[in-house]
Order: sequence, then structure tokens, then C-alpha cells
Amino acid sequence: MIWGGTRRANSPTTTTEPQRFPRARPPSLKAGVVCWGLRPMPPALDLAPTTTTSAWTDCSYHDTRTEATCGRRIKLRHGNVSEVRILYPDYDFGSGFNLRHEPGALHTTRLTVDATGRVTKSVHTDFFRFGDSFQPLLGFRIDDWSMPAGEYNVNGCPITYDPSPSALCAGPNAPVPISIWSYRPDGAGVPFILDTDLGVFMDDPFALAYAAMDPKLDLQLVIATGRDTTRGAYIAAKILYDLGQKKCGDVEYGPIILAGGSTAPTEAQLLDTWALEPPARFTGDWEACLRGMVLPNTKQRPEGHPHMANAVKRVVREAAGRGYGTRAAPVVYWLIGPAESIGHVRASLSPDELSRLLLLAVGGSIVPGNRLFIGAAGGFTPWAETNVKGADHTGAGEDVANYNAMMHAEWAGVILAHSEPACDSRFQGPVWESLMGSERPGGALLSEMLTAWYRTAEADCDGCRSTDFRCAPCTEALELGSHGFRESPAQCDLKSLMVFMHPSRFHVEDKRLRFETNLSVGGHARVRGCTIECTESGDDACGTRCARVAVSYKARRASHDGHADVLAADGFEGRDALLLGMMRVFEAYQRPRMGALLGSADEPFYAHEPPSGARLQGALTSGAIAGASSAIVATAAFALLGRWRRREHKHTARALATRSSHSRTR
Repeated sequence: MIWGGTRRANSPTTTTEPQRFPRARPPSLKAGVVCWGLRPMPPALDLAPTTTTSAWTDCSYHDTRTEATCGRRIKLRHGNVSEVRILYPDYDFGSGFNLRHEPGALHTTRLTVDATGRVTKSVHTDFFRFGDSFQPLLGFRIDDWSMPAGEYNVNGCPITYDPSPSALCAGPNAPVPISIWSYRPDGAGVPFILDTDLGVFMDDPFALAYAAMDPKLDLQLVIATGRDTTRGAYIAAKILYDLGQKKCGDVEYGPIILAGGSTAPTEAQLLDTWALEPPARFTGDWEACLRGMVLPNTKQRPEGHPHMANAVKRVVREAAGRGYGTRAAPVVYWLIGPAESIGHVRASLSPDELSRLLLLAVGGSIVPGNRLFIGAAGGFTPWAETNVKGADHTGAGEDVANYNAMMHAEWAGVILAHSEPACDSRFQGPVWESLMGSERPGGALLSEMLTAWYRTAEADCDGCRSTDFRCAPCTEALELGSHGFRESPAQCDLKSLMVFMHPSRFHVEDKRLRFETNLSVGGHARVRGCTIECTESGDDACGTRCARVAVSYKARRASHDGHADVLAADGFEGRDALLLGMMRVFEAYQRPRMGALLGSADEPFYAHEPPSGARLQGALTSGAIAGASSAIVATAAFALLGRWRRREHKHTARALATRSSHSRTR
């Protein structure tokens, strides 16, 4: 995910060495059982890894929140133009940062308002402060203003979200729901393409690692986009090498990795240094090893990046041999960065080829009331979400235009996970601490990357005063690292995948959207990258198709007529169940043996270990279940475990045959 800009208000200067969790044997599982087939079991116990705290209040669930802690809506008018915003509350969520009154709130417009409610000055802050020549809402007047004259903070984008069903997406315009349940299990996983700007924030590396570890996914292609894409490709290569899914110097071995498009090719990432450090026990020329594992961005021609389009076509072609790459079961193109590379791909593919791809993306922000996940100075949604915005806070609008173009393409479907709810997703609790202290490949890799991320931010970001793009997450890195990463950075990108994997955990609405590309409309300054819901069919700026948009979490068994019916308790239950399941994937992964990668019969490619009897029994009986209830649940779980083992035997044979076939075709 690209975040742009940089200096964070009230940045701490703490430089404490992160406290690494001791490497030790993980304790018994305490939060249930997950079957690693295509259909997971729900956790046996409701021991959620996270809980809602005052520091991260989510105000998009209206049932338990008040104006005192979530602010209030205001309407501003200028002539025939009107906009709705959130006036921030006079509340600090325990952070000591008064949201309404103090300057420096991130992704926020700060208004100077006179006694009549007229805006006489405004200052907009992204991850950095814009200049005085850019003043959104200047000259607007606030309806029914009763506050004293002074300075107040409002969210950066107009509120256009309508929770009622969109008339533009009814009948024949309604998108066909596609999820992992749409696919026929073949033992090798759903074919996947990942387009990522990994290396600055830590949700992209976690997302790549997860896509490589989950046996339900068959990661075929990784495209590094945004900033220095060659270094981004090196980060991807090291992650996959550490997981045993790339071989030194062999570009064709495992998922293909290529350096994609970028409008800022000289910008570095915080994980660049980590990528260039050889892994433990590696001997030889590590940089030569990296170069041999990726396709460099040297094939760029004036007409674009044909090597990216050719790589996507190859994935679709190979997937067709397995019965995938159709409108009913398309190849998944998972976009978790700006639309730089995918813009070239879309322009190079025919409508028929695009119809064989499902676009799954984390991008946009439309539901009001979520606290932004970026620390004490984070404001409220909707905001100019930075995957949509890319580098366009200072650029010419090309990145936002590319994102708008995604709403016109002939995809098999479009699924958007907006930052509400996707960014309300931090790992924490006993399962997370066990993972961070584990010697298993998943936990060891995540812990190593987090430590490198912290150390680079501490060493290179001048106490979080640097205006280098890669230092955008400096405050978050220092805050979390100084406490030993007892909670993870927000996992916006990884959580977006769950809308495809577990759609029942989300409230999903069909919306037709556009993204603001202009910095000025009718003489009024506009924040570029804002998400606007379209309500009129004649709006030429709107896309020609509707997207499936995840707007909140929900409990799996709860039924809701609309977003306003989703209770906070339901949302948090859905969120925490997903976080727990994701941690289980990281925990269960075992690095494949080299022979397995080559298709030998002694071990499956994904050698996931089912919970042992002792661990399973401990998970079911620790603390929350006792006596007869424990016996009943344990008996059922062991029966399902036996079924898992029988199914896994068949899964193994199919997976080996498919992997061997892929190795020969490559």
C-alpha cells in the first residue's frame, strides 16, 4: 500500500530497541481449530485475539457510539454546491491529542470558522501539510452553526455514502457475486496474481506471505508496483525464498516475480535493506541470486509494459487448462497497491481476456466514522485512500485516473474492500505472541521483517521528521516496535483478501463509484483521490459497471437489511474471527522440502500439519469449556480431524500431480 507523504504530527522520538519475543516452543493453541481444506471450521472457542479499545474506536457502527466520541455531521454550502463532513469530537481517545482543536490531524482539513459559520481559511494535511494555495472548503458556510469562532478539524473527503441499495446496480446491472465458494476444488488452489507496492508499510509483505502460505490459493505471479519496483521485486523474492517457494537464480521456479510500472521509480522502501541482506546460512552472491529470481523492468517500451500483460495472459492460459479463467471461475487479480501496473495490463488485454479476471482490490473510502489506523493523530473516514491516490498528492492525477479506469473494464467482477472495514485489523493477543515467538517459518519470517522495518525507520527517518516517502509509517513503526510488536501494524491489504475468502463475514453492497481526479472543481479546491458514490446514470465520470463493496464486518450468522443494521458486536465478532483464522495460516505453514517443490511423492507441496491430538484437546478444554460440553466438542473435533486426514491424502495426490504438470509446462 502506498501512503504518500510523510511528516507525522506529534511524532515520538522513542528509539527503544524492539523487544523480540523469546524463541520458544509455542504454547498449546487456545482459540479453536481450523481445517486446512477449502472450507474452514469456525473456531471452537470464542477467544478473540483483539478487542475494541478507546484508542481505536470505530464509529461507523452507530449503535454504541455517541456524538461526544464520534463527532457530528455538518453540511457546508457555497452557492449551489453543498458537502457533508464530520466535525471531529472534542475527545482524545486516550491519546492526549484533542481531535477537534489541535492542528496536525492526518488526512484532515482544518477549518478557520467565524462566528457566522463561514470558513475563512483552511489547511489540508495528508501525511504532510499542503501549501497555503490549496484550501478546500474556503468560503463555504456551515448550516446551523452554533459553535464559537475558531479552528476545527473535519474529515478530508465529502460524505456521499448512501446505505440504501443503489438504483444504478439493480436488475441487469447487478454484479454477479464471486468468491472462493464459486470454484471447484482441484487440490492446487485458486490461481492468483498479486499486484503490490510492498516495502514501506507492513501490510503488503504480510499479504504476500499469506498468499504463498494458504493452500487454498495458487500464487502464480507477483507484480511489484510503485516506487523502485526492482527493489520491490527483490523484497518479494526474499519472502518467497525464505518460505521455500523460490530457488536462487531461477526466475521460472515457483511464482513469477516481475518489476512493474511506477511513476516514482527512484523512491526507496523501508524493507530494501532487509531484502539485500542474505538469509541466515546463505553462502554466495546474494544480490546475484536475487537478480536471477525476478524479471527486471528492462523490457519497457514506449507503448507500455507488454511483459506484464504477457505474464498475465500466460497465467490465464495455464489456468484454462485446469478449468479456470472463465467468467464463472476467473483468475483472481489481487491489487493491493496503486493502479500503475494494472493500468498497463488493462490497456493491453482484450475484453475477452479481461473477462477471465476477477479484480479484487483494497482501495477507496466511503463509509463515514472509522478512526484511521495511523496513530493518535489519525482522523476519520472517508479520506483520500492512498492506493487510489498513489503519488497524485503532487502528481498529475494519472494514478487516480488509472483507478477510475478500473471501473470501466470488462472484468468478470470487481470486489473492493474499502479502508472501512479492512484497516481495522491488527493482530494481537496470545496467538499473535505465540506466533512471534515461534521458530516455524511463518512466525520467524514475520518477526524478522517487523524487526528490520523498525530498525530502518529508527535509523533512516530522522526521528520521523524525514519527508522521504518511505518514512510515512515511521511513527507507527517506532510506536509498535518500542513495545515489542505486541500488536501488529494494521493489515488493510491482507484483510481485503478475506472479502473473497469469507464474504459472509462482511456486509457487502453493490455500488457504482468514481474517484476524484481534480484538485479544483468550479473554483473550489478538491482533495484528489476521494471516493464518490454515483447516484445518477448520466454522470459520465462514473464507471460503467458496479462493484461489490465491503463496507463493514458482520457476524456470519447475523442477517442485516443494511449497513445501519449491523451492530458493533456483530462487526467485531466477524473481524476477530478472521484475524484468528489468518494467524492460524501463518502458524501452520511448513517450508516445503526441495523434493516437494520439484513434484516428488514424499510430501505435498503445501505440507500443512493438522493440529496434533494433544494440542487439539488443549485448545478445546483450556479455560472456557469443561465437563460434558468439552467431551462433546472434543469428540466432534476429532471426528472432523479424521475426515481432514482422509481428505488431505487425496488432496496431496492431486496437488503433486498439478505441481508436476506446471513444472513441465514452465
